[in-house]
Amino acid sequence: GGVGRGRAPRAPEGARGRATPGRALHSERVPNQECRGHFGGGLGHDRYRPLALRPAGFEWFGTRRGPTPLDPANPRAFALVRSLLAELLPCFSSGQVNVGLDEPWELPLERFDEYVGWVRALRDLPELDGRQMVMWGDVVAHRPERAGDLPGGVTIAECLRGVNREAHV
Repeated sequence: GGVGRGRAPRAPEGARGRATPGRALHSERVPNQECRGHFGGGLGHDRYRPLALRPAGFEWFGTRRGPTPLDPANPRAFALVRSLLAELLPCFSSGQVNVGLDEPWELPLERFDEYVGWVRALRDLPELDGRQMVMWGDVVAHRPERAGDLPGGVTIAECLRGVNREAHV
């Protein structure tokens, strides 16, 4: 089984077809591939579970959860992300790609250097050449003094979950 257990399989032809109508509406379809956190669907597979930061899962405010982020110290985890990006990105003409990177709940802030290393490694992938890399800013918001450690060619998007969005428009 593929990484997105319980989800429709990704078909390149379908993604290419969905990317075209946006041009007529002067909008852009930006590919999105979560590349760290929110990987729980894939990590539910026995095949991918060893790539998790905590393969056995974790406790979150008294609730037992399955594993969600990939382990930044595991080269096989990065290889998986690279293969997913290589499959997805040719299906889109956008000059951007959203790589997610938000809410790696099990990653302690003491491992922020590993997080930055992962961001740098993603930015350096040849698959991303010619594209602006967009990532969510919730992790960096906890260490704003380290935002300058991120590489060029990265846009940090603000996470507004649970916030009165009208106040931020």
